[in-house]
Amino acid sequence: MLKTLIFLFLVVFSSQTKLMGQQKEMYIKAGLLYDSKNNTLLKNKLIQIQGSKIISVGEFESLPKNKQVVDLTEYTVLPGLIDAHTHVLFSQEANEDFAAHSIQSLTMESDALRTLRGAKRAKSYLEQGITSIKDLGNSGLYLDVALRDAINEGTIEGPRIFASGPILAANGGQIYGVLPGHQNIIDLEYRIITSPEDGKNAVREHVNQNVDLIKICADNIPNRTYLTVDEIKAIVETAHTYNLKVTAHSVTNRSAWNAIEAGVDGIEHGFNIADSTLAKMAEQQVFLVPTENSKSYMATYTKLAGYADDEIDWVDSYYFQIER
Repeated sequence: MLKTLIFLFLVVFSSQTKLMGQQKEMYIKAGLLYDSKNNTLLKNKLIQIQGSKIISVGEFESLPKNKQVVDLTEYTVLPGLIDAHTHVLFSQEANEDFAAHSIQSLTMESDALRTLRGAKRAKSYLEQGITSIKDLGNSGLYLDVALRDAINEGTIEGPRIFASGPILAANGGQIYGVLPGHQNIIDLEYRIITSPEDGKNAVREHVNQNVDLIKICADNIPNRTYLTVDEIKAIVETAHTYNLKVTAHSVTNRSAWNAIEAGVDGIEHGFNIADSTLAKMAEQQVFLVPTENSKSYMATYTKLAGYADDEIDWVDSYYFQIER
């Protein structure tokens, strides 16, 4: 049986940086090449690479003489994978409280340390064949943009990053319980929106920092604060004038409906979206990026977090309790 190689052609030589700097053109001989467009395997294909781009896919016989070749004739080569929802500059153990861990990260970890950790995680994505990621906040004050730029200029290795910058959210962001006198801590991680006009200004701030898209929190579970429909509309309309898409963190059906009404381009998570809301999304061509919330996944999570077996019951009821 042929071994399977699950990464984009570019990953083959991501570890050969020195060679890439000397060799403008190179070829990959793939024993099998997966054609994702037609869902078929193509046998004995030659992939031509120029710089960082795939120029052509041909037959072995078309290989020019004296060219650098990566021989993968015993492997199946796949196109690069895409992760549409990541937070590479934020990590949390299963048994850690999100709010407490966030405060610790913001007050006890330097931006340099956080960025270096993020760089290591970004490279790990690339090594597993994920060549593009959409990074959606929880990344300090534009550390995700800096990481993207470092990768693009060749300073470090990593996937193509589409960076959102700080998440636009209502009071408190997703961090609950911070006393009024310390709300400035929240501002290190989120862009808190206080009005529709402020929402417009927030988008302009993000544009000035050269983000790739805008991420909002349509709800802030478990903080229970919401952006209003008017605030989301102002954000969306302003972002669209700059040709930026807006995607919304949404756990409840109500918040998803409000975000769709306001014109967002995507919904993240969508754990409790009703069929009527999904139909509305289809009509308005709003994309859904679901994130894993299956019982088997949560069983693993509760085990890592140290919960007893019977404590997984909260998975079924938690979000419905929030809706009430």
